[in-house]
Amino acid sequence: MKNGMKLSKIDPRIVEKNPRADVPDVGAVRFEAEVMVWQFADGRAASAPLSHWPTLWLATRAERETFQINRGAVYWPLLDADIASEHILSGAREHRALARKAWEHWMQREYASQAA
Repeated sequence: MKNGMKLSKIDPRIVEKNPRADVPDVGAVRFEAEVMVWQFADGRAASAPLSHWPTLWLATRAERETFQINRGAVYWPLLDADIASEHILSGAREHRALARKAWEHWMQREYASQAA
C-alpha cells in the first residue's frame, strides 16, 4: 500500500504473456486525486482524468480500488466495468451509455442515503 492506495501487480508465475504484442500488459493501476495512472509491464506509464471514465469517477473509493488486472485490461468487479490498456493509451473516453448508467447509479445511491 502506497499513500493509502492499493497497488495491484501481475504475478508472472500465474499470468500468460499477452498474445497481442501491440497491446501492453498492465503492471499496476493507482489513483491520484482526480487522475488514474497506469503502469505498463514494458516500462511505459499513462494517465487519464477520472472525468473521462464516469463509472470510476462516481464510484466509491472501495469500488474504485477493488480491481483485477488481466494482462492488457483492468476489471472492476464491484462496478462490472473494464478498460483495455489500448483505450488509456489512445486517450479514449467511456461510452456515453455507460456514463449515463454510472450517473443513474450514483443518483440512486445519493438519494437513498438522504432518505435514510
